[in-house]
Amino acid sequence: MKYLIYSAFIALSIASIKSQELKKVYSIAKEIQDVSWYEEQQRLWKEEIDKNNKNAVAWENYYNATKALRNLSWSDKELNKKYIEITQKIADEVIKTIPNTYQANLIVWRNSGNDKKALKYLEKAYELNPYHEFVLVNMLTQAMLMGKEKEYSDHCNQYYKTNDISSGLLNWGYNLLAGLDKNAIVFTSGDNDTYPCWLIQEVKNFRTDVKVLNTYLLLKDDYRNRLFKELNLPELDLKMSASKTQEDYQINQEKIFEHIFKNYKNSVYVVSPSVFKKEYEDKLYLTGLAYKYSETDIDNISLIIRNYEKRYLLDYLKITLSFNIGNKVAENSQQMYLSALTKLYKHYKNTEQSEKLKEVVELMILIGERTGSSEYLNEIFGE
Repeated sequence: MKYLIYSAFIALSIASIKSQELKKVYSIAKEIQDVSWYEEQQRLWKEEIDKNNKNAVAWENYYNATKALRNLSWSDKELNKKYIEITQKIADEVIKTIPNTYQANLIVWRNSGNDKKALKYLEKAYELNPYHEFVLVNMLTQAMLMGKEKEYSDHCNQYYKTNDISSGLLNWGYNLLAGLDKNAIVFTSGDNDTYPCWLIQEVKNFRTDVKVLNTYLLLKDDYRNRLFKELNLPELDLKMSASKTQEDYQINQEKIFEHIFKNYKNSVYVVSPSVFKKEYEDKLYLTGLAYKYSETDIDNISLIIRNYEKRYLLDYLKITLSFNIGNKVAENSQQMYLSALTKLYKHYKNTEQSEKLKEVVELMILIGERTGSSEYLNEIFGE
C-alpha cells in the first residue's frame, strides 16, 4: 500500500512538472491554446525574467503570452484593460533593459498598434534580425501600406522562405484567388486570410489582377486614399483618425465598405460576411470560398460547380504531408469549404450524379472529422 501511494505521488509530481514546462508561445493566429495555458506560460516566462532580465527569449514569450491573454479577453473590459496595461509595461521595460535586441524593438513596435511614430523600432528589429518571420511579416505589411512595391515584393519572398505560413493556408489562399472574377476586389479580415493570398500573388505570380483588401488596413487613411486613386474610385471625404467613439468608428468603417461596393466597376467579394452589416446579407452570394456582392440575383450554384470542378486544387484536403505549427489552424479553416460543398451535395443528389456525389460526401466527411463538424454533416446527410 505504501508503495502504491508513493508511486501515485511520483506520478502526480511528474505530471505537475510537465504541466509547468516552458513552451514557445506563438501568435494566436498560428496556434491557439486555452486561457489557463497562456496564464501558466505568462507566469513561467516572467519567472525566467526575474532570474535574468537580459533573457531576450523570455521577454519575447512573456509578451506573447500576455498579448494572447489580452486578445482573448476582449469581451471583458476590466480584464482586457489589465492586460493592455501589462503589455505596455513590458514594452517600456524591455526596451530599457535590452535595447539592442530584435525582441525588444519588435515588442515595442507590436505594442504601438502600428503607430508610424514607432516605425523606427520595427526598422531596428529588421536591422538586427532580417530573417525573423514576425519581423518580415510586419515589414511587408508596412511596405504594402506605403506603396513601396520593390520592398513589398522582396519582403514577401523572404517571408515565404521562412515557412511561417503552413502549406494548408497557402493552398486555401490559392483556391480563394482561383475562384474570383478578373480584376476583382476581395475583402479579407485577418492574418490567415490575407497573408496567404498576398504570398501566392507575389511569390507565385498567381492572380495578381485581384486586389486583396484587408478590412483593418483599409482604416489607415493614407493607405486608403492612395488605394482609391489606384483603383479609380471617387474620393471619400473621411478620416478614421478623427473618430472619437466606437460608434463613430463603426459608422465610418461602414462608409468605406459601402463606397467600394457601390463604386468599384468590377466584381467585389468578401470572405467573412459577418464583418459587414446585415443590410448586405441579401446581396452576398456564396461562390465557393467567397461571397460575391451583387445588386441583382446571380446563378451562384453554377459558379460553385465551376470552382470546385475546374479551378480549385483539393488534394491537400485529403492528406497533409508536411508539419507546421500552424497546421491545426489551417485545418480549422477547412470549415470554410463546407457551405459550398453542402450546396454541391444537394445539387448532385437532386440531379442524380452519383459519382460526383460520392466524391463530395467523402470530402465533406474528411473535413467534418478534422474540424469537429460531424454533427452538422449528420444533419445535412439526414435530410
